[in-house]
Parts: sequence; structure tokens; C-alpha cells
Amino acid sequence: MIEIPQDSFRLYLRDVCGVFKWQKLFQGDIICDKNLLFEFLGNAITHNLIWTMDHFDIFYENCSSFTFDTPTEDQISYAIRTATTDTIQEIGTAGVPFQVLFRPVGENKWIWMPKYNSIVCDLNHITELTLYGLMNGVLSNLDRFDIYYKDSPTLPEKVNVDALVAAIQKEAGKS
Repeated sequence: MIEIPQDSFRLYLRDVCGVFKWQKLFQGDIICDKNLLFEFLGNAITHNLIWTMDHFDIFYENCSSFTFDTPTEDQISYAIRTATTDTIQEIGTAGVPFQVLFRPVGENKWIWMPKYNSIVCDLNHITELTLYGLMNGVLSNLDRFDIYYKDSPTLPEKVNVDALVAAIQKEAGKS
């Protein structure tokens, strides 16, 4: 088990199979084997560590930065009230960064907000949303998740995670 931060952090997804499953970095971010995202999420849920999340931003290997147009609370409320079969349980396009905002969505599991490249998801359905994204290829070739908690609006200082992974793999004889 890993200590999952209670402050906002980055969850980097890298090929570290055979070296470790996931590893917490000194400044608070976590490196997770890219094939173990679902297991990591299950671990976080089992230990009640997702319930204070506000949202997370998802980035891909080919697009590791993006300026989001985050919807306001009024826009989120409107999307929830006016959800249609076209917006309920849809998900973005692989390779295009998007946000997942956690809010109660009534009878829906999640709602796609294409104008904002965002999904509003009920926290009770995060596992199902992740599985849906994995099965439909939307969560392939991921770089990282920037995970934000309600009372922690900033991420820790960024480090060169790829150089760190390379050094760890070399030390373990897996390079």
C-alpha cells in the first residue's frame, strides 16, 4: 500500500513494471506503472482517499500541457439539469486532455460537457468511468493525472519524472 497524498498531486503513469507498482516522490507526486491505473484507483477507494477530490485533469503522452476552460459551478449545475442522452455517459476523445469534475449528478453516472472538454462525474461512479475510458481506448497513452483536492488548489513543484524513472530503472537493472 502507498500513502496517497491528501494535498493535490500529480499521478504520473510510466512503464515501471518489474521495478515497482507505484512510488511516492519526495515532493508529493506519485509514479504508477501505466498498466496498474485501475489497481491504484481501487487502492485509493478502499482506503477512502478519493472522497475529498474536487477534480482531476488528464494529460496524454503527446499532449502533456493544456489550458482548460473549467466550467463554473453555475455551468455545471445547468449541465446536470439539462443532461440529455447525447451528454450522459459520453467521454472525450483519446489524446485530447480533459477534466473530470466530481459533483452529485442525480440519476446520471456522469455527464459530458464538450464545450469545456469536461466530464462531471458522481464520485460513486469513478470506477465505472475509469473502466469505460480504459475499455474504449480513451485512457490509453496517458502521461499523468493532475489530482486536485477541495482544500488544496495547487500542485507541488514539478520534477523531471522521466529522468528519475530512468535512474530508478538503471539502478534496478531494468533499463
